[in-house]
Amino acid sequence: MPRCASCHKELKLEGKIGRRDTCPSCGSELHTCSNCEFYDEGAYNQCRETEAERVLDKEKANFCDYFRLKR
Repeated sequence: MPRCASCHKELKLEGKIGRRDTCPSCGSELHTCSNCEFYDEGAYNQCRETEAERVLDKEKANFCDYFRLKR
């Protein structure tokens, strides 16, 4: 079950996460690097997806097409 990167509560969501979707528990944006399965602090640009464009603020919603909610 996926969890919110901010409050760590389980997310019971269906379908794709949109750029404006927020956590029902804390209201944090969900389409962020920190919620993505490709996010890796040790990787180049902190992302394991080599085709993704660089995102500076990992906690803000972004338009990355490679986003996949971390499970």
